[in-house]
Amino acid sequence: MKNYLIYLLMLLFLSSCSLSIHSVSRGKIDAPLKESYQITYQASFNNAFVSKVSFTNEVGEIENLKETIKSWDKTITVKAGKHIKFSLVTKGDKVKGEYKVLIDGKIIDEHILSGKKLKYNFEFDLP
Repeated sequence: MKNYLIYLLMLLFLSSCSLSIHSVSRGKIDAPLKESYQITYQASFNNAFVSKVSFTNEVGEIENLKETIKSWDKTITVKAGKHIKFSLVTKGDKVKGEYKVLIDGKIIDEHILSGKKLKYNFEFDLP
């Protein structure tokens, strides 16, 4: 009986946190082999919120930003064989975030999160 009470309290605590997470590491993407690829990162929110954004840039390095955004879009050209990472952490009241990652105009990941704290992370390898 004591264990049920602990589980119930943990469930109540976790449901009040309102943390929403999407984290995927897909490995090598199934795409035609080319010299370079056009990667587009997109994020939009129902309101302007402070977000921490990390993404792989044109030379394959991670760039980190912290800014207030309602909509964010970045398109880069990256050489084949690179590891790509796109990550956002957003906090606020009643946040709803829509995320997309595209390769050469084709959506390879899209997700919608909502809550007080959103964590989106998507990683993959180019052929």
